[in-house]
Amino acid sequence: MFQIGFPELLTLLVLALLLVGPKRLPEVAKFLIRIGSKLKSQYEKISNEINDEIGTEEIKKDIFNEMKLRELELENSEGDDGEK
Repeated sequence: MFQIGFPELLTLLVLALLLVGPKRLPEVAKFLIRIGSKLKSQYEKISNEINDEIGTEEIKKDIFNEMKLRELELENSEGDDGEK
């Protein structure tokens, strides 16, 4: 999703150090990590609920089966052409 390299990470760290200060930086970092993990778990929960509601696994299986059926039909039609 985000492509953050070392220079960007270092810039964010220096900026956070300047804005928050060295004494409160660990406290703020823990808070941000806690918020991030809560957001991630909520996102996963909502994503799973949506996937369950619309039945994405069934749709994936149906698409896979359709593709296999078309492959078999193509193989059979090519085999029939060779016999004629």
